[in-house]
Amino acid sequence: MLDRTNQDPARVKRIQSSLIAAGYDPGPLDGIIGPQTTAALKQFAVDQAIEAGGLFADDFTGAVLLYAEISATHPDAPQIIRSADFALWLDRQTHFQSRDIQRLKKSAAAQQIIEILDRYKSDKR
Repeated sequence: MLDRTNQDPARVKRIQSSLIAAGYDPGPLDGIIGPQTTAALKQFAVDQAIEAGGLFADDFTGAVLLYAEISATHPDAPQIIRSADFALWLDRQTHFQSRDIQRLKKSAAAQQIIEILDRYKSDKR
């Protein structure tokens, strides 16, 4: 089902741009939800192991936009976030409150994730 916010051509272009930034080919940046954009979203869902309630549901396309924003700052973010070492490092952080860690593990704004990845990378140097 197409979420109302994703019917806006400007948002569809942002989604298409985000897919390109994440390494997927949505076809031309035309703001139109066509077969290439749909195929790119499906592949993103498979690759990221996201169960999409609908490929154009606002929460799913929001995840695409978030992923691209984080990837632009930290191209290696997907590998870091999925690593056991990152999970252990995050659990050992004393400057985060435990409820914040749980919230960040579930979901967070791009800026929060970027800040945590910056801290992780600086600790690994």
